[in-house]
Amino acid sequence: AEQCIEVLKGGSADFVVNAPIVAPDMQERIKPYAEIAQKMGKLISQIVEGRITSVEIEYAGKAAEFGNGSKYITRVVVKGIMDTILQTPANIVNAEFAATEHSIKISESISPEAHGFANLITITLKTDKMTETISGNVLAPDKVRIVKIGDYMTDLTPSGSVIVSYHHDKPGGIGAFGPLA
Repeated sequence: AEQCIEVLKGGSADFVVNAPIVAPDMQERIKPYAEIAQKMGKLISQIVEGRITSVEIEYAGKAAEFGNGSKYITRVVVKGIMDTILQTPANIVNAEFAATEHSIKISESISPEAHGFANLITITLKTDKMTETISGNVLAPDKVRIVKIGDYMTDLTPSGSVIVSYHHDKPGGIGAFGPLA
């Protein structure tokens, strides 16, 4: 009832019906992970070819200690992916349903091993043509990074527009993109 009054006054609700609940003491801790996860979901869904068939989210290291909080982050990943597929934006309530309607299987796993990082979230997206992965890390609440795309290590701050190019390293390859800017 208190949340309803707060929303009617123009405020925001702390919890959403039909969405995974994050304990109040975990909300600030999970926030940067949810932000990077949604951006990774959007990015990976735009660099794959084919119809998406499954999404697996792996929480490793300290990211594996979220308990029920990982359900919220998984839903945010799916929202990021579905935003690139649907004509209207998804939200954390309808994203999983929309994925099911598109025959996309969602799974999550945890691992104590974060492959040299304190925490790591890895999204593996499978399509009818390929499989691609993307990994992200939270160094601090204001320092989130995409650290791996496919087999390539990177240090990418996910903000603004990004061009991802798979090409052979030869003179003039990147320079051809210059006139596009």
